[in-house]
Amino acid sequence: MKKYAVLILILGFVNLCKSLEEKEKQPQVKKEGLSIKIRSIHVDNRSDKNSANISSEEIRSRLEALIKAIIQKDIKTVISQVHKEVGAYADIKAHMIYQNIAKEIDNSKGILHIIFWKTDKLREKYPDIEISSYQEIFSSSHEIALDLFFFSKEECEIYLDFENRPPSGILGNPIYHRIDNRWYLKRIF
Repeated sequence: MKKYAVLILILGFVNLCKSLEEKEKQPQVKKEGLSIKIRSIHVDNRSDKNSANISSEEIRSRLEALIKAIIQKDIKTVISQVHKEVGAYADIKAHMIYQNIAKEIDNSKGILHIIFWKTDKLREKYPDIEISSYQEIFSSSHEIALDLFFFSKEECEIYLDFENRPPSGILGNPIYHRIDNRWYLKRIF
């Protein structure tokens, strides 16, 4: 009887180990539980602290909506963060009009789509860099602390400090700017 009990325990343990091993192999996309908090607000002489404090929560909320949209692959919400007439920078040098951003994000072969959601394609394209898609970076994060740098009442650069940040390779600081009393992406990560 004791032999059977020990055998059942051993088989149960082996099955548990196998199921945990299989679970680790599956891609983990965390949709809830991500904490995004403002750690600090920095204001230069062209802006005022009161205006920055008022705007900071709206910017945090917009960034949180963007990150959750990236995790959930909600293309419509991602694109809505870009002003239709002004567009945004895909990096420091590459300004794109809204229509081109929308096409690149929606096209599964577009570079923005790949950067946002296709880690495997990024690693094929850049084999010498340890790189991850934005979705993978944000999905594996539990906490992101934000440092907001207001350069004026209309522009804010955000430094993202990740807890346990995976290698990203190309993730930069997003910049938001206010147009018609609403904050839009001026630079996409």
